[in-house]
Amino acid sequence: MELKGFSSEIMFYKKMLDRLEITPEIFYVGKYKSFTEPFRFTQMSEPNREQVSAFLNDFYQKFIRNISHNRNIAPDSLRSIVDNLMVRTPQDAAALKLVDGTKYYDEVENTLRNNLGLKEDEKVKFVSIANYAEQVGDDEDYGKDKIAVVYAFGDIIDGKGEEGSIASKDYVKILQKIRTDDKVKAVVLRVNSPGGSALASDVILREIDLIKDKKIPVVVSMGDVAASGGYYISCHADSIYAEENTITGSIGVFGILPILDKFLDNKIGITTDRVKTAKYSDFLNSLNRPLTDDEKLIMQQRVDKIYDDFLSQVAKGRNMHKDSVHTVAQGRVWTGTQALQLGLVDKIGRVDEAVACAARMANLGDNYRISNYPREEDPFEKIIKKINGTEDEEAVRALLQEQLGVYYQYIEPLQKLQRMQGIQMRMPYELNIQ
Repeated sequence: MELKGFSSEIMFYKKMLDRLEITPEIFYVGKYKSFTEPFRFTQMSEPNREQVSAFLNDFYQKFIRNISHNRNIAPDSLRSIVDNLMVRTPQDAAALKLVDGTKYYDEVENTLRNNLGLKEDEKVKFVSIANYAEQVGDDEDYGKDKIAVVYAFGDIIDGKGEEGSIASKDYVKILQKIRTDDKVKAVVLRVNSPGGSALASDVILREIDLIKDKKIPVVVSMGDVAASGGYYISCHADSIYAEENTITGSIGVFGILPILDKFLDNKIGITTDRVKTAKYSDFLNSLNRPLTDDEKLIMQQRVDKIYDDFLSQVAKGRNMHKDSVHTVAQGRVWTGTQALQLGLVDKIGRVDEAVACAARMANLGDNYRISNYPREEDPFEKIIKKINGTEDEEAVRALLQEQLGVYYQYIEPLQKLQRMQGIQMRMPYELNIQ
């Protein structure tokens, strides 16, 4: 057992890119929009260090407060335990009253057996979380009116996607189906996403607006992360619930184009030549030449325009002035608690509280049932996909993680960079708090 506080580490690629002679053309808005920093710098900028320190310390204060309350240990004593790494063995934890004791598993079973009044040879019956959730879930036959709970988990991408992504075409179909279902009286959008494609985010927000146009209440429930594009698709909801430690905000935009001409020529020995019919014929068609000054200006104007649209959409959804949104935007990441204080969310609460809020808004009382979207894929369909060699990216990713272990963290960001298309509304970095 360990109790040693939180840390967050960011990986920087600039030296690698310099050695490979790959030049990233980078366009962004917002001094805190730090997704591009690993490709520009070798360490954090001061604004980035400021925001990471702010939300990390916010998490830490809640961590100390909650342990203090539940274990009846003074906060200052806890900080001393953490700062001096006083918990080095399970016995240390027991002596400091952080745990109630040390037992082998069979001893825990015997304790449970005694508490349940079971005989020594009787088996303790356990139930998994998944089975428990099924038993306490909503009865599909209870009530005619429905609350649609839409799970938006993963990167936001254009077109069609696989499990573990929020693909615009897939989610447009889901939201259109909900909008045309007369039994659906309210929608809860459960968001757990660092963002992604600006275009896909906008298409999904449009469908949310069309649902609201039918006077169907929409409530957002934020999970671990609802940032950048994840916040964009949330911002027009009638009410937004976050959890204290939700990572949200990151209202900013960027685009990255890796220019490969020197890498291809000097490292591999490949050169290119071209013929074109107009000045911009090959603009963005090839990464084998640097952008001209005119092209860089066009790209930055695109990014600025999308950022301005982002501010306008948040201002509209949150009933704020656009200048006020810009003050808390600029790509800065906030915790759920901070976002509540800034007016970016309405309440701190769990998904069940968001569902209850949606029921109140739709005047449903207790007479409703829950319909979850997207529907679970049929096991037979999964088998067919495997036979056809089209199993989802999530399975491939899981296999790579299993094979590479801790080294997967060096590969995953580059994989994601390769999949990005167009201007991005995305979290500043892959956030791993340890």
